[in-house]
Amino acid sequence: MTPRKASASPSPASFTPLGWAALAVGFVGIALFLAWPAIDGVFLSDDYLYIVNNPYVHGLSWENVKAILDPYGSPTVYSLNYAPVHLLLHAAQWEWVGDQTRLYHVTNAVGHGLTSLLLIPFFMRAGIARQAAALGALLFLVHPANVETVGWIFQLKTIVAVALSIGALLLHERRPGWATLLFTLALLTKVTALGVLPVVAVQAWIRSRNDPPSAPRWGWLAGWVVIAIAISIPEMAAFQRQSDVRIVIDEDPIVHGRTIFAIAARYLWMAATGLGVATFHEPPVAGSWLDPWWLAGLAALVAIGARSVERLLRNSEEACLWVFAAAAFGPVSQIFPFIFPMGDRYLYPILPGLIGALLLAFRPAWDWLGARVGGETLRRAGAAAALTLAVFFGATSHARAPVFAGDMAMLLDAAKAYPDGMMAHILRGHQAARTGDANGAARAFGRAVDLGFSDLNALLAHPELRRVAGTPVFREQVLLKLADLDIQRLAGMEAPDQSELLVLARAYEIRGDFDEALEALERAQDAPGAFDAQVERRLRDLRVHRDLRAR
Repeated sequence: MTPRKASASPSPASFTPLGWAALAVGFVGIALFLAWPAIDGVFLSDDYLYIVNNPYVHGLSWENVKAILDPYGSPTVYSLNYAPVHLLLHAAQWEWVGDQTRLYHVTNAVGHGLTSLLLIPFFMRAGIARQAAALGALLFLVHPANVETVGWIFQLKTIVAVALSIGALLLHERRPGWATLLFTLALLTKVTALGVLPVVAVQAWIRSRNDPPSAPRWGWLAGWVVIAIAISIPEMAAFQRQSDVRIVIDEDPIVHGRTIFAIAARYLWMAATGLGVATFHEPPVAGSWLDPWWLAGLAALVAIGARSVERLLRNSEEACLWVFAAAAFGPVSQIFPFIFPMGDRYLYPILPGLIGALLLAFRPAWDWLGARVGGETLRRAGAAAALTLAVFFGATSHARAPVFAGDMAMLLDAAKAYPDGMMAHILRGHQAARTGDANGAARAFGRAVDLGFSDLNALLAHPELRRVAGTPVFREQVLLKLADLDIQRLAGMEAPDQSELLVLARAYEIRGDFDEALEALERAQDAPGAFDAQVERRLRDLRVHRDLRAR
């Protein structure tokens, strides 16, 4: 591939304004069609943390806005992330329609359609032909892994962060000031937008080698690094409050390392085929040297790494796209593990770089074949193949959308993919509780706790579990375990927030330590936060309960 000069080469032929408008309408329409089976779906899982139970997004008052913008404020502590743009977007939605979910789903679908559209100029800027760029963007639009990002309301942050990141990459050469603004907003939406930094660095290096007289603007890049560090500091502080309980892939570091390669292979398989998607991924570790996933991941990452280096040495834009994909994979690779080691939504920022890099990687072979069978014939055949794959992806995505219409559908989907996983045991626990089987519910939820489940408040709030929550077996095997985890995490914390003290008080109450629970609630009265009414109500109820027990 002939190196492309970043500053001198003309952009590939673009679309007319009418053509762009038609593409925008088409992409948004497709996104809405694919998401429609879940358009009136309920809030799910983390939606409750970020939106439903989050008082800081319930109104665009100056107090809420000021608190959300504070890097170390209560909203950051409550959501365990410094992502003010994300929270402000949800605050605007709540101000408009409250808890009516249709607007939230429509917003995600429209955002996904427009983000997909942005990939066309992004791919064309890298040197991909107009038709191929449009087809690549279409495949991203309809990819089955992206159903989760669109269907799960709180994942608006991923859609917006990717859109802002792509916008920053499109503008950073000609409009560095605007690009810096977009990069900053992307980081303030989701800190994983940090992956843009190495892409810009590689692009600047390629530009300096392709066109030495036109020096890259290293000063702007240095500014981006400063901004990234400034935003990462409160983000890391918030993340460290999340848990003192160590999460591991495997105690053996060699098994852990093999599993990282296996996870990479699973993502590549999902990206290429649209198969293997699930609401909650709990893949087994790569316990054997002969594990096929780890071997496939090793071969794939070695090949990608070699290709990236070779393209970089040739000053090719393709290297930037491989770096884009790799930088998006890094934070979710499980080098630093978390409970669910994979997620469909984690593929969302990986796919743009991966699709673009493959389009460029296969272009020489495509040109060689076109010279022998006829360029026009080959273009038609390639377009037909890409459209066929897009139809398959689209049909799969539309059929998958109902999974995100309700909690039970999500649990069923996870249990089908991983029948021995945490979510499968949670499903069995709900099924047992529904019939009043306290022993069965305790066994199932106890196993889920062993596998990493730790949300005591969510468990107590679920109406289906009230039939068994008061039984001795459920208390001993589930509730006390969860209470101990919360106490272990929060009891020694310095300067806890109101929300953390409420959790701590609940844990002490479950254990029967009412004096400690009251002390935690009394501390919460003076702690920062927006839960004063809840604290006062819990204090009143707990004092009445304590007095009744004393009699």
